[in-house]
Amino acid sequence: MTTVESDQKTLHQAGTRWNKFAVAGFVLAFFSGVLGIIFGAIGLSQTSSTGDRGHGLAAWAIAIGILKTIGLISSFAFWGLWGYWGF
Repeated sequence: MTTVESDQKTLHQAGTRWNKFAVAGFVLAFFSGVLGIIFGAIGLSQTSSTGDRGHGLAAWAIAIGILKTIGLISSFAFWGLWGYWGF
């Protein structure tokens, strides 16, 4: 086996495995925004360094986690002010 064939085989094997943190982060982002951000960041870091699949999932986990966290904080602020002013 030549070096090129060996390198291609290694790249193919590394690219077929899904990163567990990226998948977990994507799923957790729908339930807990903060956990989605944490697991997504770990998955994004690992997919960049190892070449595993799931780079996009990790990026989406971070984006969804951020949006969900902002929405949660905004809703608490809105309902807190709503109750304070007595509307």
